[in-house]
Amino acid sequence: MPSSFEKGPSGQIFYEFSAIENYTVELLARVRQKNKEAHGVRSKRFDPKKSDLAIHTMGMRAEYAVASILGGLPKWELILFDGRSCSVKYRAKAGWDFALQSGDAESFKEDLGILVYPAPQSRTLMIHSWITREEFIKKYRTVDYGYGPRAVVPPGKMMPFSELVQEVRQKAR
Repeated sequence: MPSSFEKGPSGQIFYEFSAIENYTVELLARVRQKNKEAHGVRSKRFDPKKSDLAIHTMGMRAEYAVASILGGLPKWELILFDGRSCSVKYRAKAGWDFALQSGDAESFKEDLGILVYPAPQSRTLMIHSWITREEFIKKYRTVDYGYGPRAVVPPGKMMPFSELVQEVRQKAR
């Protein structure tokens, strides 16, 4: 069964993974994990109960869903067909902020930021909202959730993801 997506009432997009996509993402996550281990890179822990592989798998699921909807390429970074780069942030609970790994807003190097949450259905993600780098720098605040300062923008200050989908599709014509 192929994947599917649909628009939610607040402009978010729900993406349902097929069984083969779930398998593919798990393979991609394992490759990413092996590459990071080979280079001595450790993941920053927000949940000490999750393994690095679990963190990579959720992040890769989010990147894969966004790439599938927008026509991008999910390799080591997500690039859209028009050349814009994307930072996809998966958060474990709806409503959590789009947060960088540091308190320095200038560390946001990509053109766009996209916020993704889990959905109630087990193989589905909610691609919630997006922001440009320029808007992020204007709107961010610094927050410490208990593991160091982070530059963040709350989801309410971001644009609905469906607007980005519409923009990308218009450019593709």
